[in-house]
Amino acid sequence: MTERQLAGLSMLGVSKPYEMLTNCTYLVDREFDVYGLKIYGAPWHPMPGYSFYRSRGQAILHKWNNIPPKVDVLVTHTPPLGHGDYNAWNKCDGVLAGCAELLNTVEFRVKPKYHVFGHIHDMHGATSNGYTTFVNAAICDHKLRVDHGPIIFDISVPYGHSKTESEQSISDTTSSVPSEEDSDSGST
Repeated sequence: MTERQLAGLSMLGVSKPYEMLTNCTYLVDREFDVYGLKIYGAPWHPMPGYSFYRSRGQAILHKWNNIPPKVDVLVTHTPPLGHGDYNAWNKCDGVLAGCAELLNTVEFRVKPKYHVFGHIHDMHGATSNGYTTFVNAAICDHKLRVDHGPIIFDISVPYGHSKTESEQSISDTTSSVPSEEDSDSGST
C-alpha cells in the first residue's frame, strides 16, 4: 500500500489492512482446519521489491520450514520450481521462476494433496508429481485483467468429519497475525 493509503487507514484507526477482513481467514504462516482438512498459507516469494520478499536460499527456506507436515492444501504466492512457473513474459525471457527450496519442502517434507499458488500469470493450470497436484490458480494477466476462469477441485473430507459439522477450528502454527518482521519489510 502507498503511504497515502496507509495514512488514510490510520485516520480510521486501522494499523493493518488485514484487520478490516471480517468474512475470511488471512493466512500468513497460519494453518486453518475446516471439516478436518488442514489448509496452510504462506505469502513468501523470491521476487525482490515486493511485500513478503525473501531472498533465495536460507532466507526463504527459513519461512518454508514453518510449514507443518501433513497439510492437505498448501497455499503459497509463489510456485515451486518446475510446476506452473515458466515465465514467458517478455521481461523474463522464459525464466523458470519457481522456488527450488519450496519444491524440496513440498516434495520431501510436507507432501500436501494440493499445492495452490499463482504469481506466474501465464501458467494457469495444474500439474502433478504423482502425489501432489500443483495448481497455478492465477486468473489475471500482467495488467491485472481477468484472463482465466477459476480452477475448482474436490478433496475428500477425512474419515470422522463431515461438511455438516457446525464448529470449525483455527489453529495457528506461529501467531494469529503476521509480525512486524514478517509483513512487507521487503528485506532479509
